[in-house]
Amino acid sequence: EDWVEARREEILPVPYFQIVFTVPEKLRRIIRRHQCVLYPKLMTAVGETLLEVGADPEHVGGQIGALTVLHTWTRTVEYHPHVHCLVPAGFLDDAGEWHEVSRPWFAPQEVLASVFRAKLVAAIRAAVPGLQLPGPIFHTRWVVHVDKPKHGTEVVLRYLARYVHRVALSDHRIVAMSATHVTFKYRDRDRKNWLTMTLRGTEFIRRFLQHVLPRRFHKVRYFGFWACSNRPKLRALRQKLLAQAGQTPASSAPSGAAAQADPSPTWLKCPHCEQGTRSILGHFDAIQLHDYFTRHGFRPPDVPRLL
Repeated sequence: EDWVEARREEILPVPYFQIVFTVPEKLRRIIRRHQCVLYPKLMTAVGETLLEVGADPEHVGGQIGALTVLHTWTRTVEYHPHVHCLVPAGFLDDAGEWHEVSRPWFAPQEVLASVFRAKLVAAIRAAVPGLQLPGPIFHTRWVVHVDKPKHGTEVVLRYLARYVHRVALSDHRIVAMSATHVTFKYRDRDRKNWLTMTLRGTEFIRRFLQHVLPRRFHKVRYFGFWACSNRPKLRALRQKLLAQAGQTPASSAPSGAAAQADPSPTWLKCPHCEQGTRSILGHFDAIQLHDYFTRHGFRPPDVPRLL
């Protein structure tokens, strides 16, 4: 919820493109084997592809912004790395003026796939010297999906948010577990109904652990005028577009009861009722905290981490 709220303050009042970059099957095992060095290369290749194609006058024609999120799983927890992107349908020219793109596509899928393939293959070769890439990846069709969200940007944001701070399988999808097998449910891609799958415990653990990302890896990245270094430019652009649309930043916030809710930060909310507010009774330095726990017979906690 906090992540969605922060992104909502960055969303422009314009249509958006939803773009998904996928990796051919022959390349997935290589990426899984070299996750620490190739996941960042994958994200960078996607961002550079969007910026390069977006700057081309034949497609968009200026500086774009993009939010990208790495996913590594399928509905059945198989390994399938792909990157979801949210891109405003417009660009900034050299003078910093906004131009909206009205057509229903960002660029031809074949163009995006071709640029993405060239950038990712070059990055892999540079990151893993001596690696022999399988020949079929140069002749296989690379898939990039491009469309405009049918149900609005908010739905896409909430979909992405469900996986920003979680992994491939949530607890409620596990329906049964024995000493040797695990049964979980998943949604059928075509029929949209819920099915169940039973795996041996070792196979379930193997599938699940494939999606534990390397430490300190950031699965969410921003490019163009959505990059962290350009946030002042993004905020100014958002305010300008809202003013042109006859809105204000305040009017874009939730109305009614949500607008009158307690503005206290999340960590001050009562963890039980979520309505009451915790009261700060005092502040303690490391020595005072250590003395307090010692005096009351408690084992002192890890003071540096608490501070």
